[in-house]
Amino acid sequence: FFYLKSEGKRIWAYILSVVLAVFAFLSYELTFILPLLIVWYEVVFRHSGKSRFNRDASRISKAQRDSGVALGKLGLPRMTRIFIRTLPYFLLAGIVLFVRIFVLGISEKAHYLDDNFYITMLVMFKVFLIYITLLIFPLFLTINRTIAPGVQVWIDHFTNMESLRNISIFNLEVALGALALVAMLFLIAWSFKKRPIISFCIGWYLISLLPVSFIFPQGTIMQERYLYLASFAYALLVAFVLVRIAQYVANLSQKSK
Repeated sequence: FFYLKSEGKRIWAYILSVVLAVFAFLSYELTFILPLLIVWYEVVFRHSGKSRFNRDASRISKAQRDSGVALGKLGLPRMTRIFIRTLPYFLLAGIVLFVRIFVLGISEKAHYLDDNFYITMLVMFKVFLIYITLLIFPLFLTINRTIAPGVQVWIDHFTNMESLRNISIFNLEVALGALALVAMLFLIAWSFKKRPIISFCIGWYLISLLPVSFIFPQGTIMQERYLYLASFAYALLVAFVLVRIAQYVANLSQKSK
């Protein structure tokens, strides 16, 4: 909020945003993705001037818009501006992370499932599908969900590794999870210019789950609380769709008169 308020030379809002970001880093590990979310916002909305969150969007010149029409074609001035504005967030997140791991010794010694990265990613495709299902139908919530026979979210010496070895890409839930991820990436590219809000919401969702996607070893396979930040993107996307439907119905009613 204060980062958005800092537009238009409101330096006080920017400083407050950075200070509050530090408090967030100190309170919850998932907030370390905040700098990436800010970069994603800048990349998605600033290139077109279509941001609904930016009061000064209409003042962006055509030359400025053309300097960053696509993800891979952002001009150097735009990239420089994004780098300068987000650098304090990345530096402070790095400092807090360094202090947690090397000074306070707060770290988690973990391994990939069955010490196999490929098996771990197959399981995470299934988990990805579970996350999507829970967002849409938040039923039967539990802190220790069963992922496979003999495999629950907490990894310990009771975990049935043989059950994990039997998981393949042809498993229905694994395949659906992989297809859902591919579909989301396609929607990001497809809607980037025409419907940037859709790209932003999907990107927010994926970035929010990035730290807990077992890319690096972690102690649990999944936790429903990891969806908290990602759910904001889902709520925003649902609101956008409902507004569009309401506008479509209103236009139909006007034409029928």
